[in-house]
Amino acid sequence: MIDDRAMTTLRVAATLGHTLPGVTLRVHHHGQVILEVAPGVSSCACDSVGQSPARVSPVTFHRAVARAHERRQAGEVLRFLGLGPGCQPSVEVDLAGRGEVRPGGIYRIAVDDRWIWVTTTTLEATEAYELGRDLVDQALPVPGLHSLGIRPDPATGVSVAFAEVHASPDRRGESAAVELLISLLARWTAHDLITSVEVGQGAEGGRGTLIPPVG
Repeated sequence: MIDDRAMTTLRVAATLGHTLPGVTLRVHHHGQVILEVAPGVSSCACDSVGQSPARVSPVTFHRAVARAHERRQAGEVLRFLGLGPGCQPSVEVDLAGRGEVRPGGIYRIAVDDRWIWVTTTTLEATEAYELGRDLVDQALPVPGLHSLGIRPDPATGVSVAFAEVHASPDRRGESAAVELLISLLARWTAHDLITSVEVGQGAEGGRGTLIPPVG
């Protein structure tokens, strides 16, 4: 049976793989890669015949996780790839040399002449926006910042907060944008934990995401 924590891990991974271009995801369990989600794999079927690990496309993985999330919310008990109760898969996000992965779930990827920094939350877009409004107001203006926002993924219940910068890596503008995302993530995480304790929801956190939601 897959638990709240493992389900959240898969939901976040599915949203990242679906959102970030050219990203490969590797799902690990007990030190082994059991599933690889990679661009270029057919979205019509799982390329697992005779292969270990199984390989699927980001579209297929996103669809499967979204469906599992829906079924789990409806009360079904689910298993992940036949793993036993209490399985805790972890996910490696491989940006294929196009960016950077920072601890805590902060990612940078190059898109044309810009850098996109992203992080995620399982709070709804509107709630996260209200929680982070004062932090954004205090941080702005940020040199080189082109856009700032958050995109909800209704299928997985995960939202992606992003900062798009023209500033070169390691410049002051980029550092300020990253610090803002880190501050927002810390606030959202704290709120999620407090809400979970108060209402007894467990690790998956509250229901119900920085700049008015787009998309």
